[in-house]
Amino acid sequence: MVSPRTAQLFLQRAAALLTPRAALDLAIHESGTVITVRGIAALRTAHLLADAADGEEMLLRRERDNAADPHAIAIHQATGTGIGYVAREIAHVIAPLLDLDDGPAAHATLQPLSSRTPSALEHRDAVTVRIEIRRAGVG
Repeated sequence: MVSPRTAQLFLQRAAALLTPRAALDLAIHESGTVITVRGIAALRTAHLLADAADGEEMLLRRERDNAADPHAIAIHQATGTGIGYVAREIAHVIAPLLDLDDGPAAHATLQPLSSRTPSALEHRDAVTVRIEIRRAGVG
């Protein structure tokens, strides 16, 4: 098991790895990785997050046809409503893993919010989710 800080450093540097499978071997750990949600202000979704429960399950959806970023991973509430995106530098590592035919499953949960005010939630690092990547068929 690695610390959350170590996992974060890994994700920032793992883009240099040559294969998604090599990244997968390093990315999977028990506690998951906390990442910042991007795009909340642009998508105007802060009001949705203000009402969300800490620990709420979030869905990660690949957006292969996203013109701004072919590695884009959108973050949705269980209702299907999009609330933001995985940061580009992290999506660049995780997306190829999720695209593998026999690839891992990714799970995300909303981390406790320091404020429930929509204007505060629009700040760049105000909202985080914990992402857990698990080999197919595990948990």
